[in-house]
Amino acid sequence: MTSVAQTRFGIVGSGWRGEFFLRLARLLPERLVRAGAWAREEGPAPYSLAEACQDHLISLAIEESVRTGRPVAIAEEAWAR
Repeated sequence: MTSVAQTRFGIVGSGWRGEFFLRLARLLPERLVRAGAWAREEGPAPYSLAEACQDHLISLAIEESVRTGRPVAIAEEAWAR
């Protein structure tokens, strides 16, 4: 018999947003555990500010591509390394 660790978390919201976070919780429960510990000031951030900024740059590029209907190229910024 295998042991399965249980994780507690709460999902606030409904519709597509609630479904997204539920899928995320199923796929990456350790990420939510680390984020919760960070939010309670009991652990380090789940990932670095540099990674978060690079992720945001990617999301902005996607939005621009959708808005203009054209491909958008970005590079990894020096601060993301």
